[in-house]
Formats: sequence, C-alpha cells, structure tokens
Amino acid sequence: MYSMEHKKRFLSLALALVLCLALVPMTAFAADSDFNSIIITSGSSQTEVVSMGSIKTSSGAGWSFSGSTLTLDNFTGNSIKVEVSSTTNENSARGIPFTIQLNGTNTLNQSANAYAIAVNYANLIISGPGTLNINSEYDGVTVFGKSIARDQYKGGYITVQNGAVVNVKTKAAGVTGTSELYVDATSTLTVETTNAARATSPVSAVGYIPTVRVDGTLKAKTTEGGKKAIDASNYIAGGGVAFRYGDSEDALLTIGDSSKQEIMGGTIAMDSAYQKPYMEFVGGGGAVKPPNPPTPPTPTLTATPTASTVLVNGTNVAFDAYNIGGNNYFKLRDLAFTLNGTAKQFAVTYDNATGQIGLSSGEAYTAVGGEMTGKGAGNKTPTPTASTIFVDGVETEFTAYNIEGNNYFKLRDIGEVFDFEIDWDGARNTIVIDTSKGYTPD
Repeated sequence: MYSMEHKKRFLSLALALVLCLALVPMTAFAADSDFNSIIITSGSSQTEVVSMGSIKTSSGAGWSFSGSTLTLDNFTGNSIKVEVSSTTNENSARGIPFTIQLNGTNTLNQSANAYAIAVNYANLIISGPGTLNINSEYDGVTVFGKSIARDQYKGGYITVQNGAVVNVKTKAAGVTGTSELYVDATSTLTVETTNAARATSPVSAVGYIPTVRVDGTLKAKTTEGGKKAIDASNYIAGGGVAFRYGDSEDALLTIGDSSKQEIMGGTIAMDSAYQKPYMEFVGGGGAVKPPNPPTPPTPTLTATPTASTVLVNGTNVAFDAYNIGGNNYFKLRDLAFTLNGTAKQFAVTYDNATGQIGLSSGEAYTAVGGEMTGKGAGNKTPTPTASTIFVDGVETEFTAYNIEGNNYFKLRDIGEVFDFEIDWDGARNTIVIDTSKGYTPD
C-alpha cells in the first residue's frame, strides 16, 4: 500500500504536468504544411517529407524542401508523390501550388507500375534553370485537381517555367492533368510514349488536358501503336484542345513524329485570338511544316424577333427580345426594369471609359430611359458584345450580343446568375419567368 506521503507526491507531480501542458501553445500540435503527404522514393528507400500535414524531414541526398518548394540539385531517384487535403484545396483560389526547383541535371527512373510524379489536389510548377529527365516503365507526370463541376477542377495545372528543360519518356501516359499545361517562353517540354505498357489500350503522350498554352517549346511524340501526340478527347465531352500561343515568332509547338500528325481526328484547334502560322510537326521524316491555317469565316448570325408570349410572375410583358441561334436574348435593361422591386432585382451600370458592364444582385435598378419600348420589329444582324461583364464585382462570362447599340443577354444565363425560374409552355408558346422560384437548368 502507498503511504499518504506517496499519494501527496503523486498528486503534486500530476498537477505540475497538467500546468506544463497548459502552457504549451496549441499551435505546436497544428499542421505545419499545406500538404497532407509528400513522399520521395529513391532506390529501396522511401522518405516521408511530409506526413499528416507535418514536415518530417527537410533534406536528403540531392534534395531539400521548404514551404511549398522541393529543390532538386543533381538528384537521382524514382518517384515523387504529393497530396493536398481536400479542405486545404477548398481554401485556395485555384489550387495549392507545389514547385519543383531544378538545379543541375536531375533524373527520375520509375521502374514500378506507377507514376514518376503524381500530384493530387494541387498544381505542379517545374522551374528552371536545371533539367529533369524522367524515364518510366509506366506513367510519367500526372496532376489532378479536385472536381468542382463538370469538366471543371480546382488544381490540376502544370507549369514549366524559368528555363526548365523537362524530358519525359514513358511506356504509358506521358503528361496528364485536369486543367492546363503551360510552357513559358524560356522552357522546353519533350514528351514521348512508346505505349509498350499499354498495348491493348494505348494513350497519348500529352492527354486529358483541356487547355495547352505554349510560349516556349513543346514536343510530343507517340510510337509503337500509340494513340495521338496530344489529345483531350478522352477528357472533354466531344473532344477538343484549345491551343493558345504567345506573340513571339520564336514560340513553337511541335508534334511528332511525321506519321502521327493527327490531333483530335486531324483538326488543329486553335483559339481564334491566337492563331499563328508557325506550327510545326517534326519526326522520322524530318520537319514537316503545314501551310498557314486559314482564318475561318465568321458566321453571319440573324436575330429574329421573339414571337413567344412572355409572362413575368403571371403578367404578360411585351419585351424587346430576339431569337439568335435557337435561344432567346432579352435587352438587359428591360429585364432589370421589369424585375425591379422583386426578390430577384438587379442593378445595371455601364462605365463609358472602360466599356465594362456591372450587374449587382439585390440592388434596385435605376432607369436611364429607353426601357420597355416594345417588341423588336424585323430581323437584325447581331454582333458579339465586346464589353467585359462583372457580377457583384466578379468578372463573369456571358453569351451576349449588341443589336443597334443595346446589349441583349441570353435569358437563361441571367436566370441562372440571379436564380429565378424560367420555364417554357410549348402548348401556349409562352416563356414563363417566376422570381419566387429558383433557377433549374433545362
């Protein structure tokens, strides 16, 4: 049995321990990294750089880690795996950046059935001035974001910058991501896949990436029964990649080899604002430079006065509205004027100096004159609205047209933004607007 003196001594020690713990800052137990996990594999050793949000070690042979940057300095290893927690990703505007800083010549030799570099729920930045050579028996580089909507991801961006030279050679997928691949004017990315590991289901050298921007040099090649050099058809519904170029004549996009000049079924799709004549294919047969892509003709649109009756909260309203390409477009100020005083009212402003249109939800509309002048008469020729449009201070994309000095917006776009119901009564040829109900996609 313990004596009374022993019991007193034990209680004193316990109380002292409690007081000491109370003095320890709670932040001592908090995560010290935005990353859930960073693992570097080299040979038979696997190093946990970050685990459960806490930095375990910050340096090793040929590498060091600080903040969100992993510096490779003549490093040789097998793989790098990075994961960000879903919560951390949600708190970032477009995804947490993870940077690999290259110094000297670095090599990843991945012999396992896995990725050489895998980044989940984040963005990957590979920064020069060094070189990274990736040789993989399976996949090369994959960067996946968090799905926030159909075909939209937070994270999944891949950037090669500041003079980086990255060479990826694989037997399966080369470089994949869910948002964008960008190669800056000083950098080079070369990707080649033999598809030897994917003989029954070949993949592309660069695939699944909806947007590819090249200011420097990108070379992509697929051989031995491979699919396409660059392809997004497996990712985007209906296929298609938006290639965007810088303004420098030195910017070059090369797709090889010459027997694989097929992109999206043979169509080179370029953002119309960035069409350039210096797209080259290189490969076994030498350089092949196709003729300058023709500028596609601008389709002529016709705006036909909307013949349908329009009911707003049960009241018949005569709008100046047009049907363009099968959709109804209403004069923006007429909609704002009619919805004024309802729960879904919105204000409209126009900045003459900048040409910006501002829409403010919940605010009363101030009439400027010319609203509700009646239905349009006769067909018109619309032109796309050139103004930048902001909703509650946030730049927002709309399909809108200018007809004789007035801006007409797609009715369903406005209904979706300001959350009011739009319904179609085919039997009565009537458009129904109800501000007491929320928007439902058709």
